[in-house]
Amino acid sequence: MTLDISHIVPFDNENQWSDLLAVMIEADAGCVAALLGPEVRTGVVIVNREKVVNPHDRVDLLIEVNGCWRILIEVKILSGLGRTQLSRYREAFPGMAHYLVISPARLPVDISVDPDWRSVTWEALLGAFCSSSQPWVAETAQAWLTHLDNVMPKVDARTVWNDLAEGENLRLAMKARMSWIFGELRPPAQISLTLTQSSAGGSPVVKMSQSAAEPDYDIVVEAEERWPVYEWPKTVTALPAALLGPSIKVCLVQTHVDTSAGFDWNYLLKLWPAMEAARSDWVTASARPKAKHDKAAWELMVACGGPKFLGIGFGDAQAKKARDCMFGARFQLSPNHALGDVAKTMQEMTSLLQTLAAISPPSG
Repeated sequence: MTLDISHIVPFDNENQWSDLLAVMIEADAGCVAALLGPEVRTGVVIVNREKVVNPHDRVDLLIEVNGCWRILIEVKILSGLGRTQLSRYREAFPGMAHYLVISPARLPVDISVDPDWRSVTWEALLGAFCSSSQPWVAETAQAWLTHLDNVMPKVDARTVWNDLAEGENLRLAMKARMSWIFGELRPPAQISLTLTQSSAGGSPVVKMSQSAAEPDYDIVVEAEERWPVYEWPKTVTALPAALLGPSIKVCLVQTHVDTSAGFDWNYLLKLWPAMEAARSDWVTASARPKAKHDKAAWELMVACGGPKFLGIGFGDAQAKKARDCMFGARFQLSPNHALGDVAKTMQEMTSLLQTLAAISPPSG
């Protein structure tokens, strides 16, 4: 009979996963040396938990080998990475032999932003622990693998976006859907593909981007569920309404700015004919830029012939927080779409993305 350890490592508590992992590494690091690093095979291993980076950050696991810090591990289950999280950790603890992010295979974390980091799946790590010569470590690892498989949503091309079971973990269901779509996309080499999270509400986002013809501008296509409140309910039973379905934004992004006051709305207007020719299902609700300068620039763009719905996105507040701002248009897919159809739509958007990236900004 397989041991049930679901109470020890609940799926929504990364701290408890980190605690148990630390215990198992100290008990038998050698059996996972191929994944963590050869240093742990014969050295004296001590795992530090929640090591302080700064007043706001703590690293999950910092492994000492023979008295020297050698391996830094960031543990992930449902949460994504902050914009500069990996670089902050690396700068706080430079010179590590290994920087690792551990995440479920079906909920990958995109670490392409920092090539010094390496991805390891929970499935691979626990599978290696199953070979431990210490019976309790091997038994715990097997039980952990079973728990992971039981709780992980099984999604594929036929899974319907809105097909949710009563009591299902909503965050996990959405992360699994977006992770599957992310894994299916094959954009051209010049297009960057990332799996991130919304700065507005933390929902998972599949993002494709390419440098625009104008320096310090990108063209971006993003897909996410536009849940109408900031905090998602934990389970499906708490849902007051059905999911809306994937929302796909196509935007011009200005980078390396701390205000949206300099955003080139004429450039966005010049992109619009190509966007209009590509699709006829843009959401036509009027854009409502919040900052006074964004609203004034948007009104001038509309007066010059732009549609009122062109200009949705994130303006001055986003620029101050993340040093970029973005405006564009969006279209809405039905919540009855299968994941395979959503992935197909996103793949087709690479053509429009490349077309927009080739358009030069207006002269003068």
